[in-house]
Amino acid sequence: MSHRRGKKERKMKLKFCLFLAVVAAVMIVTE
Repeated sequence: MSHRRGKKERKMKLKFCLFLAVVAAVMIVTE
């Protein structure tokens, strides 16, 4: 629970959000 992992976790969350956005866009385009 140190502050060192905060940055890494934030980056992963950002990547996950970006991935979700891409998936949603693909679903909208294909449908």
